[in-house]
Amino acid sequence: MKLFNGVLFLIIIAQLLLALYQYRRHRRLKMHQQRLVESLAGVRYWRVGMARVEFLKTWPKLGPQQALGVLIDDGDTLRLRGRWHGAQEDVEKVIRKDSVGLTWIPPHPFRTANLAWLRLDDPTGSLLICAETLPQPKASREALADLAKAVFPHFRLPQGAATEFSLEKNRYSLTAMLLFLALAAFSLLDTYVFNPYELIESQVAKLLVNPLVALSALIVLAGVGFFSYRRLMAGQVPAQESVVLTVFLTASLAMAALPALKRVDQALAPEGSTWYRYRLVDRVVHFSPVDARQGLPTLRFTKAPEYWAQMEVGSEVQIPLLRGPLGLWQLDHQRFDPPILKFYESSNAK
Repeated sequence: MKLFNGVLFLIIIAQLLLALYQYRRHRRLKMHQQRLVESLAGVRYWRVGMARVEFLKTWPKLGPQQALGVLIDDGDTLRLRGRWHGAQEDVEKVIRKDSVGLTWIPPHPFRTANLAWLRLDDPTGSLLICAETLPQPKASREALADLAKAVFPHFRLPQGAATEFSLEKNRYSLTAMLLFLALAAFSLLDTYVFNPYELIESQVAKLLVNPLVALSALIVLAGVGFFSYRRLMAGQVPAQESVVLTVFLTASLAMAALPALKRVDQALAPEGSTWYRYRLVDRVVHFSPVDARQGLPTLRFTKAPEYWAQMEVGSEVQIPLLRGPLGLWQLDHQRFDPPILKFYESSNAK
């Protein structure tokens, strides 16, 4: 525990140092940008962030941009002025509008630091610019689209660049949403409404801490997540939406896994539930199997305390459990609940 706390403390310190570094970095760039802006009275300009093309390939990124500056519209030409972070090297670039090549780069959580970028290619080299906004996809995309339409009116923005992406109008994102809702509904309704069998709590705990089960689940979920993300991206779903849908889809799959396995085990079981002898261990309502050779799980019941209070510690009870070929012990509430319900009905009638 001490080791864990120490590692956690170091992580927090590292995050604070990184935040301080980013703040100081951004502050220096903003001060230089502000000095540029103050000299541009009466000039048509936009505050922009800048980066070299290689910036898209770097990870992790220490900041959302490599430079801050201004884009100045001089009619037939554009001027980019700013300062690169760290090197104290000024950006001074003149671009002719009629010779520049434009490429729209949509926001991506890792590749573009959640910002939309416009790549400018001309004979003197390539440069990336973005609207100076917070690293938030919608705000960045809209601001950069407005800038592009104002400066390059003949540039045709790609679909979705200037408008909000509609999840329900894309068949890939719509399919992902429907799958998420279906899996979430199945896991909740089957667990709490339709399935009379309950997976034994102690067995759930053992499954969760089993390294083989955890590793297998991680591999499956990672595979599903990777496949889902690739399919969504191939279906022209924006990166940010693809990431969110992938997370939701894999989370709902994880939620639905146990209810689905319970149903499979029930269907494959050669017979229904069987009565097993259990002994009450203590007043916390722990039960242990009388015959330990059967591999039965220990039980604990937190509900119906008045019903269990009438039993003496050490007394034996019969509890209906089902076990199929998957080895999941499940409590049969259809046979287990009637005596408890009858007890409370009798108590209320008195």
